[in-house]
Amino acid sequence: TSNFDISLIYHRKYRGSTLTHTQSFILCDVEYGLDRDIGKSVAILESRYGTFTHWTGSLSPGFYVLVPFSTGFWNEKYSDTERLYTLVTHSKIPIDIQLANEPATLLADCLIAAVSKENINKTTDADFNYYTAPEKCHFSMFIAENSSFTNYLNLDIDMTDSTCISSSRKSFITHDCIPPRHRQIIFLTEWTHERNQPARMNYLYQSSFVTNSNHSVPEINISENDFHSFRSF
Repeated sequence: TSNFDISLIYHRKYRGSTLTHTQSFILCDVEYGLDRDIGKSVAILESRYGTFTHWTGSLSPGFYVLVPFSTGFWNEKYSDTERLYTLVTHSKIPIDIQLANEPATLLADCLIAAVSKENINKTTDADFNYYTAPEKCHFSMFIAENSSFTNYLNLDIDMTDSTCISSSRKSFITHDCIPPRHRQIIFLTEWTHERNQPARMNYLYQSSFVTNSNHSVPEINISENDFHSFRSF
């Protein structure tokens, strides 16, 4: 093994600005075989509400993927100049680094691996399981798992009682229909920076099993590898 140091630094538009946002990165091992297995041994998730996120630890030789992310950057009101950040890695041994354009489903696979691996925030209800983000994370996430071999899982979520949050779905009311033996990230939310506004995150959900599939609302573009696409297990 060798020690590594990873830092994610967000560049504020103005140095004197107090504006902060939630930024995170995830580091997973990759095993190449008949399928590409993500996060089987290593799935490290770091998240901070601020402009600096950091992790130090040891890694064994192998292939890894490192993905920085922030739902605030997914908002179309942000210009390219407001999405600037620097990712810094230090290692005591030489490492080969390659930048790659990957679909958003890679981030989904990494997050599912990280959260399901810890198995801390798991709730079981018949053939339906769901996971939420660890408390150390400065964001909220809901991952639904349909354990049924035959039925589809209908899942409706209402977050309209929440304030000062940014959602990856860009909607506070969602409906999804998850196929048998699949998982899905229903939403990922982060706190927004709004002065003199109380922040609150609440949601309600209803679930049921059905024999036929139906469409998600808002629509999920699976053919374009949407972040919220179903993932088999």
